[in-house]
Amino acid sequence: LSIPRNRDLPAGRSTANNLYSLVSGACRVTIEAGTEQLTLERGDVLVVPSWVDHAFHADADSVLLRVSDRPLLDHLGLLRETPMDVRR
Repeated sequence: LSIPRNRDLPAGRSTANNLYSLVSGACRVTIEAGTEQLTLERGDVLVVPSWVDHAFHADADSVLLRVSDRPLLDHLGLLRETPMDVRR
């Protein structure tokens, strides 16, 4: 996932489990509508379990590697999600 500087990857949740690694840049992640906020630096890893609301904000041009069981859950008909997309 590529997030340009000062842009957001809005909140979303899914039945899929997600593992993120910040490949480059710097960003902040907000968990569960602001109950927790973390700053990620290059090399950091974040695990987001099923149905946990999370959003990213890029403080610099950032690249996140996402590993997920989404394709498996989709294939089994078990995927439910509120989509995330890059917006200004």
